Amino acid sequence: MFFFSLTPRKEPKEGCYPQGPLDRGMQTEDCRNRQSSVGFSNAGRRVELFDGLIKDAMTQDERWMVRYEEVASFIETNHRNPSKHRVEEHQMLNWVKQQRKLMNAGALKPERVEAFRKLLELIEECKRVNQYQ
Repeated sequence: MFFFSLTPRKEPKEGCYPQGPLDRGMQTEDCRNRQSSVGFSNAGRRVELFDGLIKDAMTQDERWMVRYEEVASFIETNHRNPSKHRVEEHQMLNWVKQQRKLMNAGALKPERVEAFRKLLELIEECKRVNQYQ
């Protein structure tokens, strides 16, 4: 048995998407205007998000170096490798595994290979040792 409501549909509250499950595809006029005002300026390499936040845009090489430095500093400070058992370390571990796969496949950029090999040496130094041997 199906029951249908004959009451008129409520107008959405503030925000882009209303909270109800039936209103997922409906957007308010204000949200459409904000989404159309999203801009990208190459001059200052800054991205303006629709909620007014401004974020610096990074190139792929800059992001790779940031991630590389993040993993290297983590290993140097904690004297261990990122763990698969700790949620906050998953991104670092997945990045290292992906870069290792790319290097083995020969798809890693040549300038990154040398830096990543140094990171792998650091990883080998901090490799876990079985305490029961």
